[in-house]
Amino acid sequence: MDGITLAYKLRELNPKCRIIFLSGYSDKEYLKSAIYLNAISYVEKPIVYDELLSSIKKAVSQIKEEEERNRYSNSIKNKYENSIPIIKNELALQLTRPNLNIEAVKKNMDILQMYFSDETHFITVLIEFTYRSDNHLDQSFVHASAINIINNILQSNNAQAIIGTKDSGHILFHLYSNGEIPYSKLHSIVKSLSEHFEANIPNARASISAGLPVIGFKNVFKSYNMSVLALQKFFFHDELKYTFYTEGKKPEYSLDEELVDRFQQHLAHRDRDGAIDTIKQLTAEIRQHDQTLINNVKNIYHRFLVILETFSLKEQVSLDKNQDFYWYMISNIKTLTGLESFLIDKINLYFHRIAEQMQSHDAVAKIKNYIRLNYANPRLSLAQISEANFMSVGYLCAFFKEKTGKTVNRYITEVRMEKAKELLMDPGVKIDSIAKSVGYSDGNYFAKIFKKYTGYNPSEYREKVRMKL
Repeated sequence: MDGITLAYKLRELNPKCRIIFLSGYSDKEYLKSAIYLNAISYVEKPIVYDELLSSIKKAVSQIKEEEERNRYSNSIKNKYENSIPIIKNELALQLTRPNLNIEAVKKNMDILQMYFSDETHFITVLIEFTYRSDNHLDQSFVHASAINIINNILQSNNAQAIIGTKDSGHILFHLYSNGEIPYSKLHSIVKSLSEHFEANIPNARASISAGLPVIGFKNVFKSYNMSVLALQKFFFHDELKYTFYTEGKKPEYSLDEELVDRFQQHLAHRDRDGAIDTIKQLTAEIRQHDQTLINNVKNIYHRFLVILETFSLKEQVSLDKNQDFYWYMISNIKTLTGLESFLIDKINLYFHRIAEQMQSHDAVAKIKNYIRLNYANPRLSLAQISEANFMSVGYLCAFFKEKTGKTVNRYITEVRMEKAKELLMDPGVKIDSIAKSVGYSDGNYFAKIFKKYTGYNPSEYREKVRMKL
């Protein structure tokens, strides 16, 4: 083929190639082809070295300029592509706000090349994740997996949506369509999401709620608010996996004061089962009013905890050192069942403490009784008392001091001295005999202890009693 045909074929094979014509004669067809093919130059023979070199440099320069333009263009393209998810996330969150910044929303829609008319239909779906650990790596994995699952489910259902992350525990997306979004399609998407989350994300429990459809992007916040209200149902119903907002608001739960009185009566009569049954009835009644504000429900349970704490103070048993701790615990409980369990645990602890207290009173009474029966034994010892009461000496001493405020030895002395005072009222009984009767083989030591206890020696005390008589 001739040079012109070759040039055209080269351009077909490689549109970006640079062509320099070299010809030994001037020819209009060559000149026309050079112009048409946007040749770098038309160099006539005989070849002038500098002219050819200049043409080649020009070709190289054009190639470098094009490469630089491509690099810049690719950089801009990459930045744009990387920013798309961020802008989509921002747009998704913007649409949840009742007071929209219309200009900002339209700017983001222009960047994303999304154009919604006033007739575009929207439905918001909200997903809440309850993590099974505080590990941030696990949470990041859950989030990434969830986004991937959402995209796949939307694609398989031929659905379009704007996806956004509200916070580490919530992902939302706004389904949109030029026509009405069928309920069957929404149900299929939500059901598939629930099944895939359960099968593929073991580190978190997903609760999914959907609002009602709205028309126009300015009304998306209404569907979002409905999804938030629908999500509240998971607090009341443990078995739910997904739910949809329904019209027709039930009345909020109003606490029956009779339940409060009954709870107090059961505590007053130390009826543990009755108190627990009252709380179970409370929970069952509240569950029937699943549109009650969760904070109001938590306030009710907090009230019952305060009542329980009041009774524990009267009974002098300890539940927790700081009552404010209750509200902190309650505020972090995610379900009505969790609230019920927390309160019932505290009721069980209250009655356990009462049982412990009664047992300790019985134990103290047994120790005291053993001492009263054996005070006359001069060999009465802590070892004997502890063995008789199935305690170690160390535990006996600590336990008795904690419950009575005095040592075992102090109590033994008190019993012996009080008995000695009774015997001294009889002038016919010798002091040495009295000493032996109350467990002292040494009369002088008895007299010393007696004076320390009463302020008088035994003879003085006997004379004082006689004078009074």
